[in-house]
This record gives sequence, structure tokens and C-alpha cells, in this order.
Amino acid sequence: MRTFTALMQVNATNVYGLSGFDTSYHRYAVDIAPDFITWFVDGKETYQTVNPFRGITWFPLMNVAGKQTGDYTGGTPEMRVRSFAVWKTPA
Repeated sequence: MRTFTALMQVNATNVYGLSGFDTSYHRYAVDIAPDFITWFVDGKETYQTVNPFRGITWFPLMNVAGKQTGDYTGGTPEMRVRSFAVWKTPA
């Protein structure tokens, strides 16, 4: 079993020119290639790392939660990835 823990906070407007996360919907994507894993927001590459599971068929599983104080009145709450796990096919 491999465990990865990384806290990352990025000002998306300053770094990637992305904004409006609290006022509109966005498209998130992850490209899992044999050598690299690349993350995208609205079609723009935002992060890339070496694939630590090279040669293994695996699937990412994410539990994303929205955090908001008070009653929900519309809009997008603060989103947090509560957990990230990897499922691989049996050998």
C-alpha cells in the first residue's frame, strides 16, 4: 500500500488565470498516462506529477465534500477533497 499526503493551496487567479470558482461551474479533468498524471481545470493544465503506479491498471476514487456555514442558499460551498484512494484491478 502506498500513502500520499500533500496539502496544496494555490491562488488559481494569480497562477493560472482562472477565477469564478464561487460563482460558476467549472470542468475538472485528470489524464492518467503511463508516465504522468495531469490535472486540468476548464481545459487548462494546472498540475502534473510522475505516475507512481506505472505498469499497474488503477482508478482514482475521490470523496469531495462541500463546506458551508449556515443554510444553503445557492452558489458553491467551499469544496474539500475528504479522501483520495486508489483501486487497482486484481492481478
